[in-house]
Amino acid sequence: MPKYYDLYDEAAEYTINIKSNATGDWKIISGDGKVQSTYVTHYKIDDPSAYSNVKENSSTDCDYTHTVVWFAVVWKVQAHPDTVVIDYGLPVDISVMTNDMFGDKGALAAIGAYTDGLEEITGDNLVPTGFGVNYTGKYGSAKADITTGKVRYTPNTMEMNGYDKFAYAVNYSGTDNPGYYYDIITVIPATTIYYEDNFLTYTASNTEWKNEGTTVLNQIQDEDRPGKYSLTDANNIYGYDHVNLGMSTFSLGSAKKVHVDANSFAQATFDFYGTGFDIISMTSNTTGVFTVMVTDASGNVVERKAVNTYYGYTRTQNGIDEAGNPIYEWTVSATAPNPIYQVPVLQVENLPYGKYSAEITATYATALDKTSPAGYDLYLDAVRIYDPANDGALEDASDKTIENAYLADGEGWPSYIELRNQIIAANSFDNIANDALTTDMKGLVFIDGVANVGD
Repeated sequence: MPKYYDLYDEAAEYTINIKSNATGDWKIISGDGKVQSTYVTHYKIDDPSAYSNVKENSSTDCDYTHTVVWFAVVWKVQAHPDTVVIDYGLPVDISVMTNDMFGDKGALAAIGAYTDGLEEITGDNLVPTGFGVNYTGKYGSAKADITTGKVRYTPNTMEMNGYDKFAYAVNYSGTDNPGYYYDIITVIPATTIYYEDNFLTYTASNTEWKNEGTTVLNQIQDEDRPGKYSLTDANNIYGYDHVNLGMSTFSLGSAKKVHVDANSFAQATFDFYGTGFDIISMTSNTTGVFTVMVTDASGNVVERKAVNTYYGYTRTQNGIDEAGNPIYEWTVSATAPNPIYQVPVLQVENLPYGKYSAEITATYATALDKTSPAGYDLYLDAVRIYDPANDGALEDASDKTIENAYLADGEGWPSYIELRNQIIAANSFDNIANDALTTDMKGLVFIDGVANVGD
């Protein structure tokens, strides 16, 4: 049975009698022996486009392989809870009334703070004090659109280590117990969350952070419901979303950019809960070095890393070795390949779960400066946080709200694999120089995405 529905007649039966000559008949019997709660749709063999409802308790004039049974169901007027898992630091529109039982007589009225037992109220004539079209939670804010019947939730922090829970009210105008009904909206962080550059804090001396590119405005992330939920978005793969489809340059079209040299200084900082993060950037023949320092909640340095994002080399053949294999040389080139966008240029991983602060510093080094004139750029496009909610292991161990959502989506306790390292570990490069693929050669296959495979 679909969720929230009950069979009108739990004793109803449907029987198919199959015969060897590909004919047969069907019979339906209700609990009281009469046909009043179960219906069969007759598929007309001579006219596949035509259907007719038949209410007799048996049939011998149709092919038994072409019948569809409809069992009558009942439901009562009520609201039902809504849960959404977010992958991005972007707004999400929650269709709170999609799974409610009001027919065309219900209208979204307001949102507000949840109190114990609020969802048990039926037919109340007054909206609780403090309810309205806006609500501010711990990790974001919500706004009700009474015209569309949706609630827009917008995250406002990178420190989302739990869930926001609030309530909504529906005004039911039907004849059966009219009034206000209530239920819960729960917004949960996915096992990874991708935050755009606007979530970071930027400082600079003798230079300036600027917007590069054009931001694609008013983007709404997918409404991912835990488990199978066909009435809204059906794709529950964490980390996948339609918002960046077709974004071949910067994520959502723009990034923060700063130019540094020996006389300037620039930093970007953010706080987060989790076990690590990726810094998403652009690499080109004008970019350079930055460092990252991570401190824990007590101010202890737990990680220091540096990365050179310069990408401006050309490979040319420079002779052959004694075995006749080509010798290649990498040289800096002003006409190097085009920039590479949305690259995870630096990763901090495997930290004990907790709260951390990250400091990204554009670091100038004359020896590493391959640009002309002197100085290079740093781009910050986005940051991906890993395990912000500790796999659902909240401080209150009895609270399984997040853990249950992850399990429903098949995303509980994920592990993260760097594909480059896996390919190298698989010895995929054995004998490539001689084009000899031996039987013991190992490799790795990875498919990213399934859309438009034939294009």
